[in-house]
Amino acid sequence: MSPARNLALALAATLVMTLGVMAVNWHVDPFALRNPGAAAVPAEGAVKLKQAYWHKTFAVAALKPAGLIMGTSRADWALDGAHPGFADGARPAYNFALPGASVEQMREMLVHAQRTRPLRQVVIGLDLEAFLVGRTDFDPALLAGSKASMPGWMNLARLNLSWSALEASAAPLWQTTPESAAPLEPVGKRTLFRGSEFNNFHARRALLFPRWDPATRWESDSRRAASMRALRELVSFARAEGIDLRLFISPVHARYLEAYRRVGWWPLFEAWKRALVATLAEEARAHPGRAAFPLWDFSGFNSVTMERVPALDDAQTPMRWYVDSSHYSRAHGNLILDRVLDRPDAGGQDAASAGTLLYEANLDAHLLKLRQDADAFRAAFPADVAEVGRLMDAVRRSTRF
Repeated sequence: MSPARNLALALAATLVMTLGVMAVNWHVDPFALRNPGAAAVPAEGAVKLKQAYWHKTFAVAALKPAGLIMGTSRADWALDGAHPGFADGARPAYNFALPGASVEQMREMLVHAQRTRPLRQVVIGLDLEAFLVGRTDFDPALLAGSKASMPGWMNLARLNLSWSALEASAAPLWQTTPESAAPLEPVGKRTLFRGSEFNNFHARRALLFPRWDPATRWESDSRRAASMRALRELVSFARAEGIDLRLFISPVHARYLEAYRRVGWWPLFEAWKRALVATLAEEARAHPGRAAFPLWDFSGFNSVTMERVPALDDAQTPMRWYVDSSHYSRAHGNLILDRVLDRPDAGGQDAASAGTLLYEANLDAHLLKLRQDADAFRAAFPADVAEVGRLMDAVRRSTRF
């Protein structure tokens, strides 16, 4: 057979296989790219897509929301776009939070949503980790307003040709069916807490144990300084576009804050809060007569964040406010949105757990109180503190210097 014929057959086979892969992925649509609005308002923790970034980016373009929720997995899990606190002109509101997203990535996602339809109101949950690392699968080609933007049809075509889509389409062929699967043993909340604490910090072990000095300044590191510039650009964009921006620091369970202390992140945590407040105040001063965008802090020690964790051998007792040590529940998320969206009359939250509105004048007193509250937590929950200490020691031993 001639070389030309061999080449022709190879090209034909490649074309057939390519079209076959695209046809399978288009038919199965494993990431709901053709009809992304169908999963727009999921139940708590219901949407667990391997490529959530793909799905949510297409969903924003399809739904054209006027309100937006952004943040990391904490906001993704717990905040509801159907919350009644969103302004009438900010509906529909969509949860565009993305697990593992960095603040730089959130900025680009905000621009994408704004270019799809002008936004009225945006709520963003801020987490320290989002200012240190981001998603590795972030693809700006999917985003409107990005220099790398590609037409929607082209993105749909290339994503349907991806190995990830084919793998997801074929997954049901080898996964065990529910009928034949062995019943799972119930997992207690303390097991989930221990797992989230160890896994979250182990995944970031390269950033841990640097012996931060209490006088640490956020801007003393170029990576951290760049992340704060990204927040400044995000806030400036919202101001220029007339977006009603509401910011809050996400709550975590008190055990998670104790882990911050054990790995040496507490000074960094405080430096981050100082930089947030300074950035928002600086942006407001650049617009005389305009108030700074509000920043609420829910990351303290109170009746909600110190919710008692059931014993290790208790696989039945639920928790109201926390899914695991890092992620708060939809019930807690509703209370946060009540406060952030100015629904204080909604009830269900006492003053101690309702968050603190941060500004330059009250920041020092607020940080001092958190340190005092942390001491009180350690005195009241010695067994939990000791357990977190053992977990962080295990993370430390797994860290190579």
